Amino acid sequence: YTKIYDFGQRRARALLKFFYGSVGVDSGSSKLLYIMHRALVYNFRDLLEKFKPDYVFCSHFSPGYFSALYKNDYHYKIGIVVTDYYVHPHWVNNEIDHYFIPHESLTEQILSYGVSKNKVFPYGIPVALELEHEINKDAAQKRFGLSKTRISAVVMGSKVFGGEWFEIVREIVDFDYDLLVLCGENKEVMERIKKLKGKARLVVSSICKFYCWA
Repeated sequence: YTKIYDFGQRRARALLKFFYGSVGVDSGSSKLLYIMHRALVYNFRDLLEKFKPDYVFCSHFSPGYFSALYKNDYHYKIGIVVTDYYVHPHWVNNEIDHYFIPHESLTEQILSYGVSKNKVFPYGIPVALELEHEINKDAAQKRFGLSKTRISAVVMGSKVFGGEWFEIVREIVDFDYDLLVLCGENKEVMERIKKLKGKARLVVSSICKFYCWA
């Protein structure tokens, strides 16, 4: 899956966007995805035999589908934590018991794919235990060279949908504030953003450089 995804984001982004935005959009549970995941499931049943889980907790939609294929055989419950601030329809399938979403503003979006509201929990994205504690504001400002008197804004993007959030940054770079842009592994867009000029003090980096300061 990783090799296919990486190839797609390098050579066929339009196809990935179509896949994430269109397949199964009516119900949020695509028969095609069940078929595809059955073909890719490999040794998932072996893992189930080994661990005999009561609950399968997934941080990606593919394990959600793998788990769905065997739910009736092993009688566990399935929870899925949505790790995007956009819920594409493939996060949803008929066998998932609980959906943990990043923010309550995404509730209506996930409900539109056929999910019952009593299954949705807007608990945020679990990133790291360090973030459970309050971050020292002075240390963070010093680390990134942020002003104590100006507004700071953060834009985060992904390696597939770089075009969309590049346009967002281009639109807002001419405001007078500190603008931090987190590009993840999208080096192509990161280099394009670094070349933007405006009133903002622009700080552009990968996910590792931003996160590892702590």
